[in-house]
Amino acid sequence: MQPPPRKVRVTQELKHTHAEQMSRLQIKHQTECDLLEDLRTFSQKRAAVERDYAQALQKLANQYLKREWPDSLTEEQTDHRNMYCVWRAYLEGTVQVTQSRISACDNYKVQVADPAKTGRLQKEQQLRKCIEQLTVVQAELQESVKELTKSRKKYQEAETMAQAVREKAELDAKYEPNYSTIFVNL
Repeated sequence: MQPPPRKVRVTQELKHTHAEQMSRLQIKHQTECDLLEDLRTFSQKRAAVERDYAQALQKLANQYLKREWPDSLTEEQTDHRNMYCVWRAYLEGTVQVTQSRISACDNYKVQVADPAKTGRLQKEQQLRKCIEQLTVVQAELQESVKELTKSRKKYQEAETMAQAVREKAELDAKYEPNYSTIFVNL
């Protein structure tokens, strides 16, 4: 058999609920901020890895472009059936792709990492405002509950007193002689 549930004061339960709400709000906020920070860090690291890869690829392609080519190939030829021309075009294309990759990495970093940091800072500022407002609302609610509890207690006391007066009046009426019937009989 379980013991009967304890009678908990409403104000204590309300304070506990408010503390739990505040805790949940802060946990939710911290989780969201951690996610934004992870996103920012990931994008920065990814941009750095992509940039390093593009720079290494560009360096490799430039090394092969700097090699000595046979004299017959130094003239501009429009014939791309020559293996040397295809190889040179491939290396030049690789250099162009790596340059566009580098600029894409910079854009990626600017478009993701910086807004994520700004968003996190805005969330922290918003949390401070929300906590202030929530604290004020919770304090007002607690005060209202205290006033309501006091009013309820006063009402119960007045009701108890009125009940006692009513019972006393009924007892007095029951045992008190009825003067109207006495005067009528005379």
